[in-house]
Amino acid sequence: MSKGQAVCIGVNSINPEHYGTNGELYICEKDANDMHNLLMLNGFTSLKLTTKEATRDNVKNAILDASKELKCGDIMVVYYSGHGGKVPNVPSPYDIEYDNIDETWCLWDAQLLDDELRNLWAGFKKGVRIVLLSDSCHSGTIAKAPISLEDNQEEEQEEEGFIRKKAISDKVAKDTFERNQEFYIKLAEEINASEIMKKPVTAFVKQISGCQDTEYSYTGETNSAFTEALKYVWDDGNFEGTYKDFYRAIREQLTNQHPKLLEFGERIKQFDIEKPFTI
Repeated sequence: MSKGQAVCIGVNSINPEHYGTNGELYICEKDANDMHNLLMLNGFTSLKLTTKEATRDNVKNAILDASKELKCGDIMVVYYSGHGGKVPNVPSPYDIEYDNIDETWCLWDAQLLDDELRNLWAGFKKGVRIVLLSDSCHSGTIAKAPISLEDNQEEEQEEEGFIRKKAISDKVAKDTFERNQEFYIKLAEEINASEIMKKPVTAFVKQISGCQDTEYSYTGETNSAFTEALKYVWDDGNFEGTYKDFYRAIREQLTNQHPKLLEFGERIKQFDIEKPFTI
């Protein structure tokens, strides 16, 4: 019998000792809690990591543990709500970045690079289904799927009707990198040198992100905008359709940001036709 595991991450604030700001967002823990409950109701075993629990080590270890346990036919859902960030890319022969930028999740203690997420997917066995939901700014290629610049361009929209961007500012991103430059460069070099960087992703990954790499995701009244749209479309499980249908319906609910669907790895036909969150 197939198994479903999930990790739901919500980061309301970040450590000012690393970032130079606490980046208060208020709503992200609720996002993670709501997704945790949604997935539990659908039979998943879910781990919730919020704010100070959502460290680099805790997030990576949670996904790594699942990669060791899940087998062909199982499903993994990773959900993130929090600030999105970016750092300069350190190139390698195995690292494709059209814009020379690594997109990141701003976890409590430091940023998690898209390269690190890609390597975590490579640790899953062939035949495992992976769903990545990222309600964060600059998240169009957070799963680290190869993509061209042309595929990633979208017209920017006005911000009316939303409360707060879920991105650290360009100045904070620059200052954070410069303040911790040795840490991030060493981290990138270690990632590039790791054997798993050369290993292809043989699981199949479907990423639905809150916006494009060039855009912002926003908070809202009861949830962040992307998560609120996801819950509305899901309709307590009454939604019928595929992941592609799900993505399109969510996108139709949002005018100020444009969710992105990415798929990569070794395709699983059943995954393409099943209802979201099917174990």
